[in-house]
Amino acid sequence: MSKNMLRRMLYLVLVVAIGFVGYFAGVLTERTGTNAGSYVTEALKLKKLGDVIEHEYYFQEDIDKEEAFERAMASYVNQLGDPFSSYISGADLDSFTEEVEGNYVGIGVEITVDEDNFITVINSFDGSAAQVAGIKTGDRIITVYGETYTGDQLDEVVDKIRGLPGETVDLEILTAEGEIKPITLTRSEVSVETVRVRMLNDSIGYVRISSFDLETDKEFFEKMKFFDFTKVKGLVVDLRSNSGGTLDSTVAIADYLMPEGKIVSVKYRNGEELTETSDAQHAVNVPICVLINEGTASAAELLSGGLRDNNQAVLIGKNSYGKGVVGQTFQIDSQSAVLLTVGEYFLPCGDNIHKIGLKPDIEVDIDNQNTSIFLLPESEDAQLQRAIEELKR
Repeated sequence: MSKNMLRRMLYLVLVVAIGFVGYFAGVLTERTGTNAGSYVTEALKLKKLGDVIEHEYYFQEDIDKEEAFERAMASYVNQLGDPFSSYISGADLDSFTEEVEGNYVGIGVEITVDEDNFITVINSFDGSAAQVAGIKTGDRIITVYGETYTGDQLDEVVDKIRGLPGETVDLEILTAEGEIKPITLTRSEVSVETVRVRMLNDSIGYVRISSFDLETDKEFFEKMKFFDFTKVKGLVVDLRSNSGGTLDSTVAIADYLMPEGKIVSVKYRNGEELTETSDAQHAVNVPICVLINEGTASAAELLSGGLRDNNQAVLIGKNSYGKGVVGQTFQIDSQSAVLLTVGEYFLPCGDNIHKIGLKPDIEVDIDNQNTSIFLLPESEDAQLQRAIEELKR
């Protein structure tokens, strides 16, 4: 893995049953390096322990040295007692890299668990095998390779439908119309869509950002061309259940939306400080409402708070998650990396929101708590409707 893949990442340690994955480490990464420190005493102690076990332990055939070492590494990081620091290796590192890059091999769907505990499609990505096959929002995945799955097995289904390019996966889909359809799809490289845009009516635009991966800013800039801002009078930015992503993408998008001013400041353990600012070159000069909820975290909170503090947006929804610590990714070797908390970030107003979150300017509950917000009909999405009402004023 290159250093560029691992630099400047902002991820929340929160297992979520939305989309394809459970994100595991919420860290804002500014720099990437290797740990050049030489902990001689600890290294010698570990070597001596290994030597004693190798020469004296009776049941040598039962030892998996590689697994034992990996567990020791993970245990060391776990003993920090910091939920935002973690040791990542093997398949987990591959998955982590895929999430950061926004690419994977699969069929091209975003899935969640609905109120009836079915695995349900939120979105089929443009040009994906799923979209070509006609799979659409609201369709339910009933079986994979003939085996029935429920919402409790979401992660297992994600693993089943991913694989190698060119391989096929057999599904049974229960359509929104109640028809069961067997479908065979061929896996291919998929670029995850993290930005979706549409018009809510003749004058209000809507943009949903589901995460901030390495390419989200480029996708955002391209899709924002959809709007004619001579006619659009207001914009809804939906950051609900967005658990974070890369700092570069977040800052670039903030610069596009904000007037001139501070976006975020970061303080590190060594006393170094970093401040990111907007030059207002592409500032969107229309009222903005940002939708947030309990799953809005890390980079999404940074963008929400920055827009609010620069008087560019009203926050609507529920109190956000609250992650304001900064981390750094260190590559240990080609098969392992460690994420460590190294500082904290501050919003333009000077607040650090760690363990506090952002309080919405207008608090609005969702009536049907058992249904994913992205499966609700627009008319039943109380938070979205409140944003429309606010922008019509």
